[in-house]
Amino acid sequence: MEGFEVTKIGKHIFCILDAGNSSFYMVEGDKKAAVIDTGITTGKKITPLLRELTDKPLLLVATHVHCDHIYHMDEFEEVYMCHDEKKIEETTLRTLTAGRLKPWDEIHDIHTDSVISLGGTELRICQVPGHTPGSIVILETRENYLFTGDAIGSGCGVWMQIPGSTDLKTYYDSLIHLMHWLVDNGGRMKFFAVIICKPSNLLHIRFIIHWVSVSWLI
Repeated sequence: MEGFEVTKIGKHIFCILDAGNSSFYMVEGDKKAAVIDTGITTGKKITPLLRELTDKPLLLVATHVHCDHIYHMDEFEEVYMCHDEKKIEETTLRTLTAGRLKPWDEIHDIHTDSVISLGGTELRICQVPGHTPGSIVILETRENYLFTGDAIGSGCGVWMQIPGSTDLKTYYDSLIHLMHWLVDNGGRMKFFAVIICKPSNLLHIRFIIHWVSVSWLI
């Protein structure tokens, strides 16, 4: 489909890069297909593209509330996002979402150790407050891929200067918790972020922890 670059990064997993250089992902299970974030493509829908890749029922899992991750939220009936995003001040939240946020009662709340079953594979959730209060990472269990949104950076560092971000102490604690969670879940997954279609690993998080600890102490 014009305006998108689709790369098959796993047997059942696609990375989709939009014209604005934001990526989102589709994980196909045996019964459902999960879209992870949406990118931001004005003037067109993304579901026609997704329908070229799967005929399974679609659901959306948003890693956080920023508009480049939820812009096409209204195209999905089944939507998941951590409700801790409601901690962002209301006026700031309206700005960050550009008016694209569905009512909260239409969004399923998810948090650490929430599990979304797709049939044949699961998406396991871990909260990583920092970039936003409700940021999450998502572990796909069949191919062992981890989708990190902007929680540990997106190719240009971790944006903690945006209104609504947490303080550095909270983020530091989140990263330590994430490291333990990843080890508990095997510790050998491939990492994919919002504009990175190449895998990273646990060493990247160790670097971010060092960066945050130094910044916090300055």
